This record gives sequence, C-alpha cells and structure tokens, in this order.
Amino acid sequence: MLRCVIIIEISIYILQGLLYSSDHFKIVGYLPDYRIEAIDISVGEHVTDLIFFSLEPTVDGRLDDSRFNDNVLFKLGQIKDAYDIRIHVALGGWERSSGFAAMATNDSLRANFIQELLDFCLSYEFDGVDYDWEFPQNVSENNAYTALIVETKEAFQPFGLIVTTALNVYQNLKVEAYEALDHIHVMSYDYAGQHATYNQAVSDISNFLGRGIAPEKIYLGVPFYGRHISDRTAYSYSYIIDTYNPEPEVDQVADIYFNGIETIKKKTQFAINKGIGGIMIWEVGQDTRDDTSLLLAIYETFISKIKITDFEKNYPEKFTLYQNFPNPFNSSTVISWHVGATGRSPVQIELSIYNVLGQKVVTLISEKQPAGYYEYTFDASTYASGLYYYVLHTEQGMQSRRMLFIK
Repeated sequence: MLRCVIIIEISIYILQGLLYSSDHFKIVGYLPDYRIEAIDISVGEHVTDLIFFSLEPTVDGRLDDSRFNDNVLFKLGQIKDAYDIRIHVALGGWERSSGFAAMATNDSLRANFIQELLDFCLSYEFDGVDYDWEFPQNVSENNAYTALIVETKEAFQPFGLIVTTALNVYQNLKVEAYEALDHIHVMSYDYAGQHATYNQAVSDISNFLGRGIAPEKIYLGVPFYGRHISDRTAYSYSYIIDTYNPEPEVDQVADIYFNGIETIKKKTQFAINKGIGGIMIWEVGQDTRDDTSLLLAIYETFISKIKITDFEKNYPEKFTLYQNFPNPFNSSTVISWHVGATGRSPVQIELSIYNVLGQKVVTLISEKQPAGYYEYTFDASTYASGLYYYVLHTEQGMQSRRMLFIK
C-alpha cells in the first residue's frame, strides 16, 4: 500500500509539469486573440510568461472582454496546466487604445475600471496585467497613465498579481510609474527601414537604463516578423521561412527585413550580459515549429549561457532541470541540469524516466555529483512512442519535465 501511495504522489507531481525556473531572466511572449485557435500548446515549453492580447478599457470605465471566450479560456488553461507558466492579460495595443484617455483621466472611471480588471483576473486566474496605451497625447494623459499604473499595482499587490507595460523608446513615464511596474517591455522594433536591428536594440536598452530604471525590470522586445523596408508591409517569420528559406545569419530577403536566428541569439546574449530582466516577443504565433524556431534560439542561448560560473553566482542553493532538446524527438534527446552550489561536497542525484502512469521506466544516473552543469543523451530507440517524464531527484528536492518520443 505504501508503494502505491508513493507512485501516485510522484505521478501527480510529474503531471503538473515544470518549466525551468529563473529568478533573473525570463522569456515573455505575446499571444494575440486571433492566434489562439491555431496555436499549439507546446508554445509554453520555452517561455516563462504568456500575455494574452488583448482586452480594452471603454470610455465609461468598463472592461471590454469581448475577445475573451470559452475557447480562449480553454486553450490558455491547457498551456498553463501543461507547462506551469504565468499567463497575463494585455489591455489596449495598436488600434485598441481608444478608451484609455476618457477612462484614465477620470478618477471615478479609473477606479471602477481597475476593480473590474481585478475581478476579471481573479475570476479567470490570470497572473497579472500588461498595459499598452498607444499613445497618451499630452501631459494630462501621461499623468493619468502613471496614476492608472500606480493604482492598479496598489490594488493587485495584495493578491500577488503583477503589473507590466509595453513602451517604445519615445514614451516616457513618471518615476512613480517605473517604481510601481514589475516589467517594462521595450518595443524595439517598427522603426523606419530595417525596423529592428541589433544596434537599435542596444540603443533602446541603454535609453531605458539611462532613465534610472532597475535593470531587472527591463525586457528587450524582439519581433517574430519582418517588414518591407519601404512599403512597411509586415510578414510573419514563419511566412519568410516558408517562402524564402533564408540561412540563419540572414536578416533581409526580397527587401523584407526581419531578425534571423543569429540576430535573435545575439540580442538574447546582449540581454543576458546586460543583466536585464529578459526577452519579450511580439508575437509567438508567428514563429515556426521546427529547428528554425526563433523561440528555440532564445531558449538555447539562455541555456548555453548559464554554465557553472553564472549558476554558482545566481543560483547558490538551487538545482535546475532543463527542457530536453530536441523535443519532440526521434531516437535520442539531450537532458541537461545544474547541481546547485550548496557546498563543496558532491550531491546525490538520480535521473529517471517515467511513463504517463507514473511508473519508472529506467534510471539513467544514480551517483554523487559536485556543483556544475551536466548533460545526458537519452537513447529511446528501444522504447514505444509516446509521452514520458524525466525526473531529477537530489538532496535539494525534485523536478520533472515532459518529453515526447515519436518514432
């Protein structure tokens, strides 16, 4: 009986799924309402946060949630349950911001809106809100934006909900707003000509850091789309790959400027080196689903950077189990993890594979390991296709992730 209870408890823990944890670097992706139906839930595999885009404030201080329905709720719930990530809701955005001015500049309407927004987040278990007012037109509206942010944070903080905003370099808020915000998503794209260069990203982040904002609050926005350098027509990254099949180092084809794999990796490396909060993506539905994926490039850059030196600095008493790569996989895949720097003594670890019933299939490693970064190539060629879970037990605790084997 005791053995059955242990297996059941392990199965429940495994089935929750865990994305890699990071206190200092996050990958945040926007997911618009018009992408919900087609998006695969695996989008949650390599992000820490998804932002559903978007609802709107009305001029009479109400929350227009007409783009939120049962299908949206179901898909977002699937993603959150599968990957245990945070889901937020965006307010406003391009051509969706007309209600901000009348609402935010009126104290009573603003208070009513914040209360409706809080009730909405608590009812549907969102983890926070992202404001995207495009754009305040004068000092009065800019002051009202600050009041909206500060008062939203005051209302949300007791419930552990976060407040973020999306800004381009030409927008500047009051100090009180920057202090209240948890994240600031820098929209470093949509410039004239080559709309999202690496040099522009460096300049934009330097600009925001120069405003005295804490680096960990700043997120570098990268585009998963291209624009024609003269007529400004937008093309999704997946369309560009399907149509032109550019090499990873290429950023321009047929006068369409986009960020290829190498530029996305370079921007991610810059964000890591600068010590800012992370990467923001507009938007994940425009990505590919194979080895040309930009989201995968961001994730791999993050993983390759966090080797033992950075790990000991940023995770002094933790261990981390990373997502296997590739996933899904055929025949073999690489599982990687860090053993935390809890002291000079090696830590006893066990790496095992479980099936969907919570039954252990095989123990891959059982030994003591000193603090450091490790990899193991798992050969599944003798196993049946299907969903499996790999579990890392250490003296510091247990973590698990899911992987899909397809013959």
